[in-house]
Amino acid sequence: MLELVQQRNEINRELNTALSLLGTRGREVAETKRVYRMRVCQEVLSERAKGTPSTIMSDIVRGHEEISELKMKWDIAEAMYKSAQEAINIKKIQLRIVEGDIEAVRSGK
Repeated sequence: MLELVQQRNEINRELNTALSLLGTRGREVAETKRVYRMRVCQEVLSERAKGTPSTIMSDIVRGHEEISELKMKWDIAEAMYKSAQEAINIKKIQLRIVEGDIEAVRSGK
């Protein structure tokens, strides 16, 4: 029983760490998205000043090396955020299993 309680406490600590990481990852997503969108806006204005047709402007702007690099950073940040969310879900499942085991021991099953 003591081992199960210790295991539950460890999972709770890991869950709290994962929740903190989720906040950090969320801020990273927001920041990378902000930087990307600001840079795209600047590049669209630049292309517009050059007279680039609006029908192809989006493809041209997003094809610039710097812009595509910023988009990749945003995509990576989103993937890391989703990974942190999934880690939380796994910890919650583990916690439910251990709590179920603790309850089984308490009830003598």
